[in-house]
This record gives sequence, C-alpha cells and structure tokens, in this order.
Amino acid sequence: MLEHLKIFGLIINLIVGSTISLYIFQVYRNNKHSYLKSLGYYTLSFNLAYLILFFYGYLSINLSGEVIIKTFLGEFFISVFLLSILLFIYKIYLGFNNKKISKTARWIFSILFVFISVSYISRLFFSNESNFFWLDFLFKYVFENLLLLEIVVLITILKGKSKSDPLLYIKRSFGILYLLRYVAFLILFIYIVSVGFSETVKAILGFSFLLILNLLPVVWIKFYFIPFKRRVNISSDTISLGSFCKQFGISQREKEILELVVTGKSNKEISEILFISYSTVKNHIYNVFLKLDVNSRFELISRVNSYK
Repeated sequence: MLEHLKIFGLIINLIVGSTISLYIFQVYRNNKHSYLKSLGYYTLSFNLAYLILFFYGYLSINLSGEVIIKTFLGEFFISVFLLSILLFIYKIYLGFNNKKISKTARWIFSILFVFISVSYISRLFFSNESNFFWLDFLFKYVFENLLLLEIVVLITILKGKSKSDPLLYIKRSFGILYLLRYVAFLILFIYIVSVGFSETVKAILGFSFLLILNLLPVVWIKFYFIPFKRRVNISSDTISLGSFCKQFGISQREKEILELVVTGKSNKEISEILFISYSTVKNHIYNVFLKLDVNSRFELISRVNSYK
C-alpha cells in the first residue's frame, strides 16, 4: 500500500512538473531568453530523474533475482537524467551571461552520455558482471553525486560578475531560491532522522517537498523575472522615446504630451493631467504632427512604436 502511495505521489508530481515545464516554455516563447528554455528542460529532467530514482529503489526491493536488468533500468537512467540536469543548469548559467555552450563542453557532455550508454548496454548483454565492477564504483561515487556539482554552478550564478550587470538581480534571486532547496532538504532530512517518523509520514513529507521544488520556477518567474522584465521594458521605452524626441526636435513639453498620446489619452485628459488648457494641448499636438509629418493620432502612434 505504501509503495503504491509513493508511486501515486511521484506521478502527481511528474504531471505538475510537466505542466510547469510547458508554462516555462510559454514564457520563453514570449521573451526569447535562452536560460528560460534551459530552465524548462531542467524542470522536466529533474522530475524524470526523481521518478527513475524511485523506481530503481522499488526494483531493488522487489526484483532481487534480476540484478542486471534492475541495474540497467535503474542506474543507467538515473545516471543519464542526473547528467541531463547538470547540463541544463550549466546552460542556465551560460544563458544568464549571454553565452552559448562551447564546442568543448558539448563534446564533454556528449562523450559522457555515450560512455554511460555503452557501458550499461554492454553490462546488460554480457553476463560476466565482475568485468564491470568499476561501473558500480562510478555510479556510487560519481553519478549519484552529480547534483553536488549543481551547487557549484548555483554559487557561481549567485556571485554574478559585477554590480553593473543588468541581470544581477534575477541571477541572484534564482541562485538563492535553488540553493535554499538544498538547505531545506538538509534540515528536513536531519529532522526526520532525529524525530523518527513512520514510513507513511515520510512518504507524505517527500511528496510535499518534491511538490514545493516543482513550484520553485513558477515562484521565480512570477515574483522575480516578470517584475524585472516589466521594469526593464518601461525603462527601455522611456529611453527610446527620449532619443526619438531628440532626433525630431520635440521639446520637453511636447514629449510629455506625446507620452500621454501614445498611452491613449484624449486631449481633455491630457489637459487635466498636465494642468494646461485644452487649446494648448491641441497646439502642441499640431506642432508634433508637423515635425513628424503625420496627419493623425494613429499615424503618430505608429511612428513612435515603429521607432521603439
């Protein structure tokens, strides 16, 4: 019963994680930042890795006779997915720094994937398992600890380059959030060991903890990335409009009126906002029309938007 409860909890988390991955890909399509795309694949790989990790434990208990098949299904897929997680967190780091993965790094990851695949497939088809004792050593002391390298990458993301880095805010928020999960896991693990919960309670806590981990990218996007992106867009629009007005000789007062026209304000609303007469607003807009050689508000707004 408990094993089925664990499987059900992991399946729910996998569905939630897959849905969140689709959400991240949607945000990526709207913003076109490479680190968002990598985050989507990272979230998906993270869920698949934990699903395989659980099934490996399940097979270890219930498939005691089929050691080679159990090892192939468990250790092979765990190694592949943990390596995938490391690859995508590295690509997130590169994306934050506006870099692409180098050919050398591509070759390293490709060789590792091929090495893992060939090693475990060979072990599956050759019955003399003693020839593959080194593979047990690698899995136990290297592959199972690949996530420790993620901590190094996250600390590197957290440090950032300099205070003038425009992405420093969201880089640090991402690094802090994803490092905190390791702290939370350590605290939860120590608490469970010290208190001694039942297996059922442990399963529920594990399900809840994994669910919280799945929600981390949503929290980061909603509360850090989107507000940051909105502030950047506003700042970019202001800079663009300023250079636009400078290019066409538009005065400061005309610029103030132009900003309100672009946002859809009427002449009456503009006069009330700027505390100037209705006729003054009309005169300024007329002067802007002449400077930009346009005949209507629609042409005016289109001209400004095309410049931005």
